[in-house]
Amino acid sequence: MNKFSLIISSYLLLVLVASPVLAVTSNNNQSGNSQAVPQQLNNANQTHAATMNQAEETNIRVQEQTTTQEAVQQQIKAQERVAAVHALRLQRRFEFYYQRLSDIGDKLATRLQTLANEGKDVTAAQANLTNALMLLEEAKEQADASIAKFNSIDPEQYQAQRQLALQARDEAQLARLSFQQVLIQLRQTVQLAMTTN
Repeated sequence: MNKFSLIISSYLLLVLVASPVLAVTSNNNQSGNSQAVPQQLNNANQTHAATMNQAEETNIRVQEQTTTQEAVQQQIKAQERVAAVHALRLQRRFEFYYQRLSDIGDKLATRLQTLANEGKDVTAAQANLTNALMLLEEAKEQADASIAKFNSIDPEQYQAQRQLALQARDEAQLARLSFQQVLIQLRQTVQLAMTTN
C-alpha cells in the first residue's frame, strides 16, 4: 500500500466514525438539549450505582449475620465436643490406670502366696499390698466421681457451671495422685517381698 491510499483510507475511516457522532451532536444542538441528555445519563448511572451499592451492602450484612450465627453454633458444638472428649479421655486413662495397677496387684498377691507357701514371712508385704489395693479402690471411686461431674456439665451453661467444672478438675487431679500413691505402695510391696527371709 502506498502513502496516498493509506491517507485516504484513514480519512474515510475518520469520516465514517465521526459522522454519526457529529449527526447526534447536531441533532442535540438543534433541539436545545445538548446538556440535558448527558446530565440525565449521569443521574441515571448514579442512581443505578447507589441501588447496586445498597444491594451489595445488604447482601454483605446478611452474609455477616449468617457467618456470625454459624460461628456461634460451631463454638457451642466445639465446647460440647471438648467437654465430651475430655470426659472420655479421662475415663480411658483412669480405666487404664486401674486395670494396669489391678493386674500388678494380682501378680504380687500370687507371688506373695508363693513365697508364703515356701515358708517365708510375707506379713509386712501382704499388709502393704492390702493397703495398696484399698487405695486403688478409693482412686477408682474418685476417678468415677470426677468423670461423672465432667459428663454432667452442660456446655451451653458453662459459665454458670464453672464451679462444678473446677470441682471435677480437682477431683480428677486427686484421683491421679491416688493412682500414683497406689503405684508407690506396690513398689514398696515388691521391695518388702524381696527382703523376706
